[in-house]
Amino acid sequence: MAQDGLYGRKARRASAWRFNKPFLKAKSLLDEGALGKILRMESAWHNLFDAGTHWLDMLFYFNNDTPADWALGQIDARGGKKAFGAYQASHGLVTFRFQNGVRATYHCGRDYKDLGCMIRVFGDKGVVEILEQEPWLRVHFLERPGWEIIDTGETIHDDWGIYRGIADLVESLESGRPPLLSADNAIRATEIIFAAHESSRRRERVDLPLPPCPSPLLTMIDKGEVRTEG
Repeated sequence: MAQDGLYGRKARRASAWRFNKPFLKAKSLLDEGALGKILRMESAWHNLFDAGTHWLDMLFYFNNDTPADWALGQIDARGGKKAFGAYQASHGLVTFRFQNGVRATYHCGRDYKDLGCMIRVFGDKGVVEILEQEPWLRVHFLERPGWEIIDTGETIHDDWGIYRGIADLVESLESGRPPLLSADNAIRATEIIFAAHESSRRRERVDLPLPPCPSPLLTMIDKGEVRTEG
């Protein structure tokens, strides 16, 4: 739990998607063992530095916030646009391993839709997918034919996740437990983003935890090692 050293306040900053029903129902399937042991996960979206904070956080969420022990990434900054003042790679890939052996890969930028879903979790008894549009959530059990649609009652973008996150924070303050949206959880996902940039800079795998260092992406841009035009 990250705390303000002066005021002792709990910091809340993980993705509120943890409280949106499509993700909650997918997590319930995993927690109940309906898909068996998690083997690997995939995710894809527009970019790494902005959207990646959300989607990587969900991969950690589905794997019970188990820390990662290494990451291997590559980026292409050509044609990348800024979001909230920060450079975004136009295309990238990062694969990493959690300490419990589960592997995950995040695809970002150009052709990200080739994955066919936003998140795919493989278990030894089936597969669950979070989709970009309705029906939002579907599952395929190995012992049953075809995909089964799960009614979630809301989208992956509904504001109800924000309200539930606030309620969870209030309850955590009253009970003394860490909130589900704690800064510790957010930092794990953010570390993967910086590790992907650092891996691209070093041209090698990066072992975690990542030591303090200047922004690898900005360093590469400043030195002309990656191009933002084109």
